Amino acid sequence: MSELCCGCGYCCLKGRCGLSMRTYADDIERCPALILVDERFWCQLAIDNEEVKEWLHIGAGCSSALFNTQREAFLKGQGLHYLVKLAKQRLY
Repeated sequence: MSELCCGCGYCCLKGRCGLSMRTYADDIERCPALILVDERFWCQLAIDNEEVKEWLHIGAGCSSALFNTQREAFLKGQGLHYLVKLAKQRLY
């Protein structure tokens, strides 16, 4: 069962989707289309494209909600604080 999407970016930070792999170079780890807007991650490739949103299941729900500390931080309104902490640990 999936939970509501909170825009924490967990799914995109864990691995690049097929569209990202076809659009951008293979030698990058993080997808350049993943952008942070108003304390929420968005896919720049899908912002104005309903077909891409549907294909990538954007907004359909979170299937990685269990033991996802990044999601929990975003739900508590501490998302940016969490990302800064990760950056300091060089995990982001």
